[in-house]
Amino acid sequence: MLLSKLKVGRKKLDRQEFHARVAPETVDRLKSLASSLGYQHGGQGSIAQILDAVAQGKIILVPTEKILSNLK
Repeated sequence: MLLSKLKVGRKKLDRQEFHARVAPETVDRLKSLASSLGYQHGGQGSIAQILDAVAQGKIILVPTEKILSNLK
């Protein structure tokens, strides 16, 4: 059998990767938020899926009063 005919791994999605430096607790908070909203992958909250949802307008972010006061 030719190796070229074997299917190995999963199909690559049309995705772009980026990295962010955040506070240590931020990753756990984002995973928890994603999981609670049903965005999961591999049994845990998916930060990538929740970011896509925000970018697509499926999730709307509402700034807190503290953020709004800093904009004035």
